[in-house]
Amino acid sequence: MKQDKRICRTCCKAKKPEDFYNDSRYPNGDIHCSECRRKKVKAWRDANPARAKEICKQSRMRNPEASRKRANEWHKKNHARHLAYMAERRKTHALQILSSKLQSAFGITIAEYNALFSSQKGACAICHKSPDQNKKRLAVDHCHNTKKVRGLLCSTCNQGIGLFKDDVKLLQSAILYLTKTQKT
Repeated sequence: MKQDKRICRTCCKAKKPEDFYNDSRYPNGDIHCSECRRKKVKAWRDANPARAKEICKQSRMRNPEASRKRANEWHKKNHARHLAYMAERRKTHALQILSSKLQSAFGITIAEYNALFSSQKGACAICHKSPDQNKKRLAVDHCHNTKKVRGLLCSTCNQGIGLFKDDVKLLQSAILYLTKTQKT
């Protein structure tokens, strides 16, 4: 006959066998119910944050595929929760996120971005339009070969230069074409 109930050694409550982890160290599974074990692990992690972080990192490095799979499953299962968390994080950490993006993508700080913005009088370096309050901030334009920042552009001008592949001859050819076709 299969065992109907087991006693948790922590909370001393009778629970179904499926309420216990399958722990290979114990012949019938864990001696603590899942709920108590979660509390126990959380308490240990709170008391030892550096060690807990290191153990998680080692586990991810040992088996990155399983780690990625677990993360993907969690995101699918908690999609709405994750979106709400990320939206809140973008609001509360907007400056930190911007700083990180500017530094990693262009090698500039927020102070350097603001100085460039001020030197351009808060407007696009090409069309001289200021970004509307509803729209995004000016994009950082940079040379893709040298990675050197050239200035700040509105998204339209930045995309236009990108579509012309930063090619001055191509842009001059486009200007010549527009000039010829406007006369007729």
